[in-house]
Amino acid sequence: MSGFAGEGCVDEAVSPVVVVLDPSFGLEIDLVDGVLEASINGAEFYQWYYDFLPIAGANTETYTPTLSGSYYLIVRNEECTASSNLFVFEVTGAEDESLSSQINIFLTRPKIRYC
Repeated sequence: MSGFAGEGCVDEAVSPVVVVLDPSFGLEIDLVDGVLEASINGAEFYQWYYDFLPIAGANTETYTPTLSGSYYLIVRNEECTASSNLFVFEVTGAEDESLSSQINIFLTRPKIRYC
């Protein structure tokens, strides 16, 4: 295939770009017992992301999230690279015992008057 290399010259070395999407290399992440797990094991490269920024040192097939936000994973295996689904993780509740020991809950009964 030929193309224009600039200033009207033809460059015979221009090649088309071919993108191949392989659905068999699908990657998903799921939360199992508080740990995000990849559906692909044994890949050459893993990189976890938090709110679209790489997490330093998070380069295995699992990651334990600690902050509320969006997580996803990039996996590379030989010549294929895949991006996982976006997983939104939300921290809820008081897990710190020192905080939960300072919280008192009072249940009151509504006053009912019978006439």
